[in-house]
Amino acid sequence: MWSAHSLACLLWFRAAPQLAEEARVDRLLLVAPPACEDLPEGAARFRNQTLDADAVRASVRDRIRIACSGSDPYNRAGARALYADPIGADLDTIQGAGHITPDTGYGPWPSLEEWCLRPEVVLRATGG
Repeated sequence: MWSAHSLACLLWFRAAPQLAEEARVDRLLLVAPPACEDLPEGAARFRNQTLDADAVRASVRDRIRIACSGSDPYNRAGARALYADPIGADLDTIQGAGHITPDTGYGPWPSLEEWCLRPEVVLRATGG
């Protein structure tokens, strides 16, 4: 199992086409993947990145899950159309979670801990 948050999701997308068979992971969790056009100036080198959906799918042996928020300032377009649908990922949208950081209440995250043990668990807001 592997997880990435924010820009690390874009790093995974960039690395996926070069991953060797033995580097594939069983499960992948992408938390708050940003939209390239919403990146701040300091992350400009990640703009105009192309998503190779086949390579991302091939980088994972089993399931890919995306956790996002409907109020993420770094992904106003939404993760479903940009990422979940193209790569065939399970998607959990958590309303009001912002960029899903400790500042928005996501330090301890009980449903994420459950997901680590059982991949069918749906990720929920920290209070629910």
